Amino acid sequence: MLTTRRIVYPVQTEALPLQTETIGLNAEQEWISRPKGYPLFHWLQTIEGEGELLVGDTSYKLPERAGILLPPSVPHSYYAKSSAWKTYYVTFSGTLAPTLVSELLGALPGKIQWDAEDDAIREQLESMLALAESGADAAGWKSSAELYRFLTLLKTNGRRNHLPSLSRRLERLQELLDWLETEYADPGLGLAEMAG
Repeated sequence: MLTTRRIVYPVQTEALPLQTETIGLNAEQEWISRPKGYPLFHWLQTIEGEGELLVGDTSYKLPERAGILLPPSVPHSYYAKSSAWKTYYVTFSGTLAPTLVSELLGALPGKIQWDAEDDAIREQLESMLALAESGADAAGWKSSAELYRFLTLLKTNGRRNHLPSLSRRLERLQELLDWLETEYADPGLGLAEMAG
């Protein structure tokens, strides 16, 4: 059974490239309305059930294995679409946060989904939450590194617009490269075999 957990990081004495403000698990996600948005980047991810997030006139359904990254100060609201909606969330800033988010994930808000057999994104959030709960990162550098890893997993393992994830596309490309490596020298190889 999932229980609600929430960690608020202390204000850091030095600016970090990525700084976690809060991280948590909400076992019963309540209705939230933020007419002025949240002041930092805000990731919201469904663990169980389904929710819906509204940004202006756009609605985002958030089923299991889906999340959304909101930029700072964008008005939004979200609520459960199922009887129980369990979520992970992380809020963050940092000296490089706007640049890294833009380079890795493009335009925001951005809904990201991933395949059932690929739980690296959820596992990374669990790891980040465990690190925060341990209190073993007073300076915040470990959480900064883990947050960067999380953002790269969103890029490589997540998918947008119903396209396969980058890691899946690279796997498919690697199969082609492996085949070319073994078959390229074959003089009988023709366009039909290459197309196949």
